[in-house]
Amino acid sequence: DQLVEVKTQTSIPIAGGERVVHRDLFKDVISKRAVDIIQLEPTACGGILETVKRAAVAELSNIQLAPHHACSPVALCACAQIDAVVPNFLIQESIQTFDGFYSDILKKPIHNLGATLHKIRLQESPNNAAEIYVDQKLTNSLKLKLENSLVSQT
Repeated sequence: DQLVEVKTQTSIPIAGGERVVHRDLFKDVISKRAVDIIQLEPTACGGILETVKRAAVAELSNIQLAPHHACSPVALCACAQIDAVVPNFLIQESIQTFDGFYSDILKKPIHNLGATLHKIRLQESPNNAAEIYVDQKLTNSLKLKLENSLVSQT
């Protein structure tokens, strides 16, 4: 309701919704037309398919999509897949340069794409978008901990 109040008092488009994770709250925001631009967070609202579904609902109300970016290269690549198929896509948030820790685990660097994301030729498979080095010892350790956890619960 506060977004609706702000929206009625300005001609500037209102963007928001990165914390709109539950469907009921999303329906409420859309039905009240509380925003002009919905900023769904794919990693919090149900993934790629759920974000695409919500973007389609938003499009019916002439609301544009500017996905929120949860600041990891994998999340950005997921957003890029969404951006490529959603007709009401406006712009992609990207605030990371993916250096430091990320440059150590990424096989190929991902540069800050900002507003030029729509110019990128996406890979045929989302798996090729971000390849990450995986430490086999760490993977086996996590698998073992998960198996032990499941066994102790049964």
